[in-house]
Amino acid sequence: MTSSPSLKICILMSTYNGEYYLAEQVHSILAQTGRNTAFTVQIYIRDDHSSDSTAKIIQQLTNETPDTIFTVTDTLGNIGVRASFLQLVKEAPDDATLYFLSDQDDVWEPNKVQTFLEHYAQTAQELPIGLYSDLWVADQDAQVTGQQMSTVAHWQRLDVDYEFLSFNYRVTGAAFCFNAKAKALLAQITIPEINASNMHDSFFALTIAACGQLIGIAEPLVRYRQHANNVVGAAGHHKTLREHWQSAFAFPGQKIFNNVLLHAFLQRQNRALHSPHNAAVMTDYLAYYHAKNFGQRWRAAFAIKRHITQPHPWLNTAKLIVVNVTKPYQLP
Repeated sequence: MTSSPSLKICILMSTYNGEYYLAEQVHSILAQTGRNTAFTVQIYIRDDHSSDSTAKIIQQLTNETPDTIFTVTDTLGNIGVRASFLQLVKEAPDDATLYFLSDQDDVWEPNKVQTFLEHYAQTAQELPIGLYSDLWVADQDAQVTGQQMSTVAHWQRLDVDYEFLSFNYRVTGAAFCFNAKAKALLAQITIPEINASNMHDSFFALTIAACGQLIGIAEPLVRYRQHANNVVGAAGHHKTLREHWQSAFAFPGQKIFNNVLLHAFLQRQNRALHSPHNAAVMTDYLAYYHAKNFGQRWRAAFAIKRHITQPHPWLNTAKLIVVNVTKPYQLP
């Protein structure tokens, strides 16, 4: 009689009108190399009140593998992608080795979970740990285009820390997982807090990087399907002139506010940042958000410039000086 694997992997999937691609994604998870020999998999799906046949497909998949796929039900209704994924984090069991976020429309490479586990084994597992990988950009049929997200998004380096993420986006939820220590921390985030962030995956990654460690994996392990209904994609739509103007100031404003939001959350949890350096970085963002006049904002903007690793840091610094880019953002 063989014993079952001791490692448990939890997959957290939020769905909404995903009838075209959902089954293919679930089957790619069930086909992971090492499943039921090196680790077990449990898939938790929360449907955010789809109006198509998504719920029916979920039921069919659950009937096929009742010991693997579980539905998360609640009375919250349609709460949007950020809150829906947060609810999954809250409802998932606490005893998994790793928790993977999963979109409804991608396809996982067969060695995804196994590769993440190999990298996780080399970390300081007593900390909140997050891991993310590169992704293949795929067409609407999940066929690889030959491009990797690292190339499309011009990644200059793989290993990123809290300071980098404080003024940058990097982690895509489709290629992201975290350990039980991180899960326990993230589960304390409230729905108003996650809805005030730009997106759940980047705020989760920012929180983990500030309090623990984030590990990058160079290998593309997800086929990141691009189609007309992507919430967030690799390319994005063509923006109008007004949208370009608004986004030019929305990006630095939201990034600064994410740090302020994180600070408020950690204060509520009586939780310290992982290092004095992280605390010093946070202080610069708080100084900008709470600046009461142009002089204070000017000094804070120049302090933040030290944390900007994007091209043309002076351009973003100028935006911070000219207007209060965080004015539209209020703590919940």
